[in-house]
Amino acid sequence: MAGILGAFRAIALRRPGGTLPSRAGSVVQRRTSKQGGRKITTKGRDMQIQVNTDNNIEGREEVIRSVEERARSKLAAVARHITRVEIHVGDVNAPKGGPDDIRCMAEARPENRGPIAVTHHDETLTKAVGGALDKLRAALDSDLGKRAARGS
Repeated sequence: MAGILGAFRAIALRRPGGTLPSRAGSVVQRRTSKQGGRKITTKGRDMQIQVNTDNNIEGREEVIRSVEERARSKLAAVARHITRVEIHVGDVNAPKGGPDDIRCMAEARPENRGPIAVTHHDETLTKAVGGALDKLRAALDSDLGKRAARGS
């Protein structure tokens, strides 16, 4: 995972350091890789969300913000237990198309625990992201439930 994130280089935007002000006092950083993928990181109070796309998915800000908002709403109930969520979206077959060719991998990093990762393939970006977030929420609920049962 570190290799993927290390491949991104910062692009200076409107302020020194490549940052823009965002709502609720958080900071938005925009980065792009040599392959053309885009990354947006929004760091809020409790949970940081990173959305990455490959060069076959148009990573416009509206799409990235939509994915971020969906992640925040789906994971709101467990957000206080999560430090970071990474969402990677890619088109598996590129221009060929086909069924289930959009892949969404979502990884959550709960506090004091190892990462939990899930993957979902579907025909549209919306369905792929929704399916991955549903799986991630179920995995987090299971992990946090087991943790509560053990009293740790």
